[in-house]
Amino acid sequence: MTDLARELVDGVNVNDYVKVRYGTDQNQDSAEGTVTGLTENFLTLTRADGGRLKIRVDDLRSLDMPPAPNNFAPPASGQNFSQPMTQNVMPFVGGGMKIARKTVNLAPAAPYNFIAKDWLEKIRDVKQNIFDQKLKRDVNNILASMKTAVKNRDIAYKYHDLRAKILSIWNDCDVDSDYETFYLMLGVLAVCAKEYANSFEPLIRAREYSLAAFAASAAAKYDFAEIFLFCSLLSGQEKTISRQVAMVCAEKRDVALLEEILDANRDDEDFCEQVAACAKLIFDVARVDIDLDIDENLSAYDTAKKFFDAFPENLKRDSGILNYWREYQSYTFPEPKIVSEAPDYESGRLTGRISSYNMQGAWGFISPEYFFHVGQIYDYTESGILLRKMLYLDLWQQLEVSFSLGESLKYPGRTAASGVELTEKGYEEAQELLRNGKPAPIKHTGVVEAYFPLYANGRVVSNVDGNTYLFKLDDIVDPWLKAFFRNINDRSIENQEISFESAGKKALNVCWHEPPEFYRETCEEFVTDEDRELWQKFLSAQENADQKPELPAEDPYKVYRYVALPEMKSSSVNEKVAPLAWRKDLPCE
Repeated sequence: MTDLARELVDGVNVNDYVKVRYGTDQNQDSAEGTVTGLTENFLTLTRADGGRLKIRVDDLRSLDMPPAPNNFAPPASGQNFSQPMTQNVMPFVGGGMKIARKTVNLAPAAPYNFIAKDWLEKIRDVKQNIFDQKLKRDVNNILASMKTAVKNRDIAYKYHDLRAKILSIWNDCDVDSDYETFYLMLGVLAVCAKEYANSFEPLIRAREYSLAAFAASAAAKYDFAEIFLFCSLLSGQEKTISRQVAMVCAEKRDVALLEEILDANRDDEDFCEQVAACAKLIFDVARVDIDLDIDENLSAYDTAKKFFDAFPENLKRDSGILNYWREYQSYTFPEPKIVSEAPDYESGRLTGRISSYNMQGAWGFISPEYFFHVGQIYDYTESGILLRKMLYLDLWQQLEVSFSLGESLKYPGRTAASGVELTEKGYEEAQELLRNGKPAPIKHTGVVEAYFPLYANGRVVSNVDGNTYLFKLDDIVDPWLKAFFRNINDRSIENQEISFESAGKKALNVCWHEPPEFYRETCEEFVTDEDRELWQKFLSAQENADQKPELPAEDPYKVYRYVALPEMKSSSVNEKVAPLAWRKDLPCE
């Protein structure tokens, strides 16, 4: 804890009302609420809307303790905000409006509770409708792998492999239940791995609007989150209009959208009450001055309709959300068409970029989903041999390649890449990598947030960007730190200061960051010779990091002679659209 942080939190107790400013010197934010937790590293606040905020103590820049507002009441434990509360109010009179009936007091937004286990069970229920036994076996295997990865808390590490497996079953899908399972698995996997942006399209195609809204909010795509949330209200998945949603409605003034939501839920009296309260709020925010008399015996549905009908046309706006909703409703699962002849794969070359590579297995994937093995890379062309050497040097990242498609030798009936080699652009990219070497990794310092000895993995919070990264025991290269995590089983494991390099969501080359000397002395007896050897290799690699890589003189993979894959049989080739078609910058095709 810094001296400034220690001074700021001195005298602060749980249940104190505070106002804080936090962040970096360049990017700061403010918040206020009741202190519900205070540790050496984190300050937890409960805001007036019931939301919770966890702030690193070292990020605090100022802290004041003003009197709590009169209307501020932190939520009591166990209070359920998911149900709106009704209360009697005095008749509202103003601007020609007279309202003499019960109104709904809209509840604050309740946090979305994503439970991976429940969604995996939903996938299990949905896939029961799959009739193709081979497809069902594949889905069962993938689902079992997802459950294991969630249980072992390494779903983020295995995300790309699991995603590739799911994408590989696309051509086996034939009826609606197959496609529903496919998209639901793809979306839930992305949310579990916190790859939220990759979950939007599959979740929308699976009609899971509420989960898509949660994912968009978690990815800070708030415009997308609003669209998906209103779609969940239109579909009936969401049955609560919170105060925050009502304020969004009031700002948008999209009366047509609210009318459609009302009509979609007209048989739900409680929900209609919420829409009516939302309709009144639009009048209040827009400061509409008209003659409007609403009788106390009028139904909630008729009350809302009366508000909507009376709202001036010149003040109405179109947010465009209904257009997205109608597009999503038009989505249908593809109907496979059997073509009479197999495509000429050798003449139809494709291009893509290498997205992953496993050096031990000598296999990888070309974006978006094509599997390849080194044995399917040309070993007699200059571009093919250079690609083999680049893979051996671990300098393959996003190199552009060309390839054709054939029938996988390992999984008959599925496509795989064949005749792989660098494109002209990829060849230039490889030469650039050889001149400059790998891009320098992003280096961080941070604090271990949690460690799970049973699974030998944990989480670290970066001091550089504030993000959470995952690490395994094998990712620790500092032998004393590894011995500490392997043999010390108390709470001191957490909150250790470490340095590391990031690769996506992973923390690699984890080391102790300026630990007290007696820490290393305590762990010395637990350090293994193997860990010392790995440490020396790491230090040597750090010293030689500036040296340019040298290409091997011969093909390092010459044991894997090029073998062309056979063409797909005409009976197994489906002419289908791509499984994912959304643009990166818009929640639509």
